[in-house]
Amino acid sequence: MNTKNWKIQVATYLLLGLLFTACSAPKKAMYETIPNDVAQIELLIRKNQKFELYFKDLSERPEKRYKFKGSWSERKDRIQLNFHLDKNGLPDIKALFDPSLTEVKSVRIIDTKTVEFKKTDKMIYIWGLSCPKTDLEKK
Repeated sequence: MNTKNWKIQVATYLLLGLLFTACSAPKKAMYETIPNDVAQIELLIRKNQKFELYFKDLSERPEKRYKFKGSWSERKDRIQLNFHLDKNGLPDIKALFDPSLTEVKSVRIIDTKTVEFKKTDKMIYIWGLSCPKTDLEKK
């Protein structure tokens, strides 16, 4: 193989690798339930100001899976999540972040599609379940 073809191949692989990593927005932080028999919940906060909340209800047969999306912003020392509601008005913010399900009031409900919590919180509660934070920027 001559040098010109080799350089083209290397450039092609580098470009493909760059495109592959650019297609998925890097994650900033993740909050995820510890293993339990009730639900699997994962909140991914991405650097591009978007987030996804994955929710799997383990108590229903067949298990129901939900994916909720939205945008987030920083407000002083807080993270504010603004959910995009679907045609059925889901997610039900009051059900997901019901303050009566836990003694720890980590998440504050602002309105029917907005919640906030402190940036420094190492754990938040979703559906009454503890979701420890994994800071992905440091990894």
